[in-house]
Amino acid sequence: MSNPLVAAIPLAGGQPSSVTRQNIALAVALPLKDAAAVTAFNALNLASDLTPYPAVIYAGTVFDFDAADTTTAHDAPGGCITDASGRRYKRSVAVKPDWIVLDKDLTVPPGSPAAGDAYFVATAATGAWAGHDRDQAVYGARGWTFREVDEGHMLYVADEASFYHMPASGVLTKGLGDLALASSSIEARHLAFKMGMVVQAAQTAPPGSPADRVAYLVISPATGAWAGQENKVAEFDSALAAWLFHTARTGDIVMDVAAGFQKRFAGSAWVQAAVSPPVTETALVRRTTTATINPNTSADRLVIVTAPLAALAGQKIRVRGFFASSGAALSVLGVYVDNETAPRVELEIVERNFCCQFVPSDTALHDISVRCGGTVSQLTTIAIGAWAEFEVIA
Repeated sequence: MSNPLVAAIPLAGGQPSSVTRQNIALAVALPLKDAAAVTAFNALNLASDLTPYPAVIYAGTVFDFDAADTTTAHDAPGGCITDASGRRYKRSVAVKPDWIVLDKDLTVPPGSPAAGDAYFVATAATGAWAGHDRDQAVYGARGWTFREVDEGHMLYVADEASFYHMPASGVLTKGLGDLALASSSIEARHLAFKMGMVVQAAQTAPPGSPADRVAYLVISPATGAWAGQENKVAEFDSALAAWLFHTARTGDIVMDVAAGFQKRFAGSAWVQAAVSPPVTETALVRRTTTATINPNTSADRLVIVTAPLAALAGQKIRVRGFFASSGAALSVLGVYVDNETAPRVELEIVERNFCCQFVPSDTALHDISVRCGGTVSQLTTIAIGAWAEFEVIA
């Protein structure tokens, strides 16, 4: 490598040329474009060439001349570049840190670092890192050098494949910070679970060969890669070859494909999501005795149930049963409320079984009964069979 100022201003012109050369050199930071240029720089004697550059620039970093240092070995990746005269240029502490560190959680230097290895120093560091908490440590031939990671700096942590940033709090934080998005700026079709989360099944252990983005509910006792992740949704990321875990909030809904129904997170467990009010014991009554109705007495009736209809407001009531009769076919059996003279509905009779449904008109306490609607001379008796039932249908 030729010294550009020697070529530009030869000393043959006399002393003023040497003075001019030194003055120009003192105002120049010499760029070294690659590793070969650094090697060539090592052979230059800047002192005899009268080119006392105050700094050199290599790999996007400024290296300042350190007049007090006469011993540090040449180590460009580690932060020191030398010439043949013994001038030493040190990486400037004012330069921003490199983007990449290998790890952010170590408090003790690794045993066998390579030249150029960089780490973020965790809190309460010891050994060669003592006193450098939250700095970036870079290893070279002269050992560890440190640079502060200031507010706004970003680091890529290689062992996590993740970006971190340094906020005003001084605590290295995962992600890029707060990125405000305009309202409705993300369309549903761009979301991973735009129509709600779908899980294949609820399991205690991961499947052997999961497909990309397949998801499962993790249930207790979780094992393997899912250990300690109970009640979370596990989603496989094939790019990372790892499981990602989503923490559920109370009320979150997923569709369990294997179970065939939706599940809701109840705060401590996943339960079946209710799709309609369940039928309770008070909403289903069976009669186990046979009753006889005189068809010639309109008041003669079989009371199926006495029920508070307030709990059934807006829902349908179904009445079913069977009967035996003598005489002609029956067509006027009906479902009555209390002693009303007209049935709420006439029974639909198919081969001596009956079935009907109606909606209560109020919410008071009532008798719901089955009886004849009037005098039917051709029938002598109607026997309501061994059962009848009352139920709510959504």
